[in-house]
Amino acid sequence: MFTQQPNHPTTLTHVISSTNLVLASTLTLALSGCMSDDNNSNGQAIVEGAYAVQTHASDYSSSQVAIGNITGDRSVQQQLFSATSTSYTLASDANWLYRIGQYGIDTISRYDATSSLSTPEWTYTTNDDGDSSANTYTLVHQDDQYGWLLRYGANSAWKVDTTATSEADFKVAEIDLSDYRVALDGYSTEPNMVDAAIDNNQLFILTQRYGIDGNNTAYVVVYDLDTLTEVDTDTQTDGLKGIPLTVTNPGTLELLNGQLYIAARGDYGSNSGGLDVIDTTTYAVSNLIDGTTFADLNDTSAAAPQYYHVKDIAVVSHQQAYVNISVEAGWSSVASYLYEINPGSDKATITTTANAIDVNSLMTNSVSNPEDSYSLGDITIDNNQRLWIAITNATQPGLLVLDTDTNSQNGDVISLDLVPDTIVFLTDELTAQ
Repeated sequence: MFTQQPNHPTTLTHVISSTNLVLASTLTLALSGCMSDDNNSNGQAIVEGAYAVQTHASDYSSSQVAIGNITGDRSVQQQLFSATSTSYTLASDANWLYRIGQYGIDTISRYDATSSLSTPEWTYTTNDDGDSSANTYTLVHQDDQYGWLLRYGANSAWKVDTTATSEADFKVAEIDLSDYRVALDGYSTEPNMVDAAIDNNQLFILTQRYGIDGNNTAYVVVYDLDTLTEVDTDTQTDGLKGIPLTVTNPGTLELLNGQLYIAARGDYGSNSGGLDVIDTTTYAVSNLIDGTTFADLNDTSAAAPQYYHVKDIAVVSHQQAYVNISVEAGWSSVASYLYEINPGSDKATITTTANAIDVNSLMTNSVSNPEDSYSLGDITIDNNQRLWIAITNATQPGLLVLDTDTNSQNGDVISLDLVPDTIVFLTDELTAQ
C-alpha cells in the first residue's frame, strides 16, 4: 500500500544504484574551525573527495563527526556537529552529506559538502504526527532528486524530495509495511526496516522483524518504483509477498551487480545470524554463512556461552568480500575477527577457505602503545577498492585502510577522538538538481 502526496509524479526515468561509494583520486580537503549543535557559524567545505565518520564517546555522553581525505594526507578534522546525544548517523550521496537524528530526535539535515558543512540546506522532521519516534536508520537515494527514508520505528518508508525547499514538499509518498509487523502475546512491533537498495527499478527494503523474542523470520520487501506497489516475489506461496531470509536480525545490505549481500548478527544468545545472498532478478536466496561456518569460534562450555555474530559485510566483487565477525557472551564483546571470503563459492568452501586478516598485528605495528586486541565496527569499500575498517576500542579509536589486492595496510592509521560508528564517502562532483 502507498499514499501519494499531491502534485508529485511517481514515475522516475533515471534510477541509480543506492551505493554511497564515490570516485576519489588524489584528494585535498579544505576545512577550518569546528561546529556544534549550539554554534554552527564556522564554515567547512571539501574541494575533493573525503570520508566522513559519525563517532561517539565510549560512555555515550557525546558525539561528533570527523572528516578527512580519502587518499594522500588523511589528516582528520574532528569535533564537527558536536552533540550531547549519540543518537545520530550519517548517509551520503555524491557531494551531499545527510545528518540523521535517530531515536527521540527524528530529524534529517542536508549539507552540500562542496559549499559548507556548517550550514544545512534544510532540516526536516522524519516523524508523522502519530509516530512516537520514527528512528530513521538511513536515506537511500533513488536518483539526484528523490530518496527513501528507512524508518526503523515506524510502519512506513517515506519517499522524499531531497531538493525540497519547504518541509511541506519534502515527503512525496510513503509505502506501508505494516503487513510485516510482528505481534506476540498482545505486543506488536514495527517491521524494523534497517537498510535498502535499488536495482532493476525496484526498491529492496531489509526488515529485521526482530520482535520481542528475536525468532521471527526477517524479510526483504520489494516495491516497484513506477507504481509503488509491492512485488510478489513468490506467486506460488501464500502469505507475505517479500523474500524470507534464512538468517535473523539482519543489519547490513550491500548491492553489487544484481546480487544483494545481507549480513545478520542473529540473536544475542545464539549464532542464528549469518550471510544471505539474493538474486535481484529471480529473488532466489542462498545462504553462505550460518551457525556452523565458524563453529570453532564458539565456546558453549564457558560460564557465559560465547557465540560468533556476523556484524557487517563489505563486497569488492562476486569473488571477494570481507565479513566482520564478533564473538560475544550475551551483550559483551569478547573478540573481533575479519575474514576475507569468496562469496561466489558455496557454504562448505567458505568454511574451509576463509582467510583471517590479522588486524591486531597491523594495529600493533602502527600505533605507539598497542592494545592486546582490537574491536571492529563498520567496514566499507571505497571506489579505489580499498577496505575501510572502524577500530572501536575506547582508548584507541580510529580507521584502518587496507589494499584489497594484497590485504596490506594503506597509509597510517587515522586516529580519532571518539569511537567510530558509520563511515560514508563524499565527492566534490556536484550533482544536477
